[in-house]
Amino acid sequence: MKSKYKIKVSSNRKCNDGDIVKRWAVAGKGIALKSRLDLSHDLNAGRVIELMPDYYVKPTSLWLMCPSRKQVTPAILLLRDLLREKCQALLTTTK
Repeated sequence: MKSKYKIKVSSNRKCNDGDIVKRWAVAGKGIALKSRLDLSHDLNAGRVIELMPDYYVKPTSLWLMCPSRKQVTPAILLLRDLLREKCQALLTTTK
């Protein structure tokens, strides 16, 4: 089910560092909208809980970047594939 939510949020904290926001959420300092990939270990360990399991944010791409096309070697392509598999495994094992 796809719904639109409009929520006005007030807070005593502001931050543009995703890692700090994650640490606040794990420490129980509030609610955070974070990537499931970023929180997969904490979700699986029970350090954070999902409050709105039916709410989905539009997925975005995760990029592996090289300074130039010349550096896209077979080894880099294998690394890309490995990272894709690892990320997918984390996402499918998240509760």
